[in-house]
Amino acid sequence: GVSGISRGGQLSSHVAALHPEPLAVCACIAPNCATPVFLDGVLSKYIDWKALDPDQAEARRRLKEQLDRSDLKLFPKPPRTDCCIWVAASYDAYVNAEACRLTQATWPASTIRWLASGHVSSVLFRCKAFVKGILDSFALLDLPPLEAGGWLP
Repeated sequence: GVSGISRGGQLSSHVAALHPEPLAVCACIAPNCATPVFLDGVLSKYIDWKALDPDQAEARRRLKEQLDRSDLKLFPKPPRTDCCIWVAASYDAYVNAEACRLTQATWPASTIRWLASGHVSSVLFRCKAFVKGILDSFALLDLPPLEAGGWLP
């Protein structure tokens, strides 16, 4: 299985998408794409836009064009999206809620779990939720595949 936090969580989903066998996946506070993190989140305030291009709109357009290539929807779906658990933070200033919702929407049989915390506070104080997500994603591999929109009796 694969797991990661923040950018590591995003990369773990890419690994699962490109791996031919089913993997347990627990991506924690991870976006669907790097674009909203750098264009909309807190990190957007720390980019030297003028160094990228004197025209700020052009700088944003060019960076967006590059970052959009990391969008999860551009990758193949893994064999078992039902073995993926996304752990998201409701008050995350780095990875906004919509970027987290889009991860689950991209892999409809996956599960999203929300923490009432922010990005940093999740890492510092909610690690047990990450560990539970990892353990639960491995347990899902032992179950028959659950199709998107399916239900358990």
